[in-house]
Amino acid sequence: MPADDSVQSSLSEMDKACNRAASLVRQILTFGGRQEQSRTLMNMQPAVNDALQLLRSTIPASIEINTSLPPSLPTVMADSAQIHQVILNLGINASHALESARGRIDVSLEALEVDDALALAATCPELHVGRYVRLTVADNGIGMSRDTLDRIFEPFFTTKPPGRGTGLGLAVVRGIVKNHDGAITVTSEPGKGSRFSVYFPVVDGEVTGRHQQVVEAFHGNGERVLFLDDEEPIVLLASRMLNRLGYKVEAHTRAAEALEEFRRRPAEFDLVLTDLSMPGASGMDFARNVLAIRPDVPVIMTTGYIDPDDLDLARRIGVCEVILKPTTIEEMGRSFHRQLSARQPR
Repeated sequence: MPADDSVQSSLSEMDKACNRAASLVRQILTFGGRQEQSRTLMNMQPAVNDALQLLRSTIPASIEINTSLPPSLPTVMADSAQIHQVILNLGINASHALESARGRIDVSLEALEVDDALALAATCPELHVGRYVRLTVADNGIGMSRDTLDRIFEPFFTTKPPGRGTGLGLAVVRGIVKNHDGAITVTSEPGKGSRFSVYFPVVDGEVTGRHQQVVEAFHGNGERVLFLDDEEPIVLLASRMLNRLGYKVEAHTRAAEALEEFRRRPAEFDLVLTDLSMPGASGMDFARNVLAIRPDVPVIMTTGYIDPDDLDLARRIGVCEVILKPTTIEEMGRSFHRQLSARQPR
């Protein structure tokens, strides 16, 4: 679409929604101990703004959200998906503290220097002397007693009625903050609301946003690709995009059919792309069979998650690369270019 087309704003929102969903899945994997953090140098203001848009659509419209988010703050080393999770968990927790779904949530960011006096007054052993960006989420709700305050970060502890809370939200927040070498403090009194202050250590550096990066899309020259994935929408979309990049794609949703096609004419394919997890079949077995027929063909595997043992097995089988979903057409094009270029005669 042209850059000034009105549809662009809708497409942009769809893109943001998909990225948020992907980030949440990565978050679940991270806290299940199945994926490493992806921390980058960042300014927190855009990440907090994005999370607040999602929070706004999650909590009742009768709750007012006030913000103070200056754009020119020091940078921190953080995982944006986990920043989103902190905002959502604290925001939803605050909304539950507002009686009759009416009240106010205040969200602010500020840079500050923690000295010995402030560190001591915070009574938080994780808060050390140094420079921080402080995220504050406060509400004017029912507040908490001292007994409740002493237990709020315990997993599965909740004062909410059945069906309204799991007791994991604040435990997850504390885990995220700890993983970021930060600190979290809470002040609250019954009838006077609560205030959560999260401290992220400042890391000096220059941020390069995604919108500032030049994306290089590597185009093909009619190379034939055998593509296997059990999800028909993925097959349709990826095939269309790869065809536009100049590749000739033959796609299958069943491993047996794809393998039979490869057996019939193995020399006609320049590259094989396969999903790892499929019902009734394994991408690992498919790759092994393809490489047994033609050991020199580059095989690339895609998956939402792969544990270290399977990754090691894929390499031993002969898989060239493993691309983690969700991926982009640019990333796929770069991967194809790497593998096909490596096999061209010099």
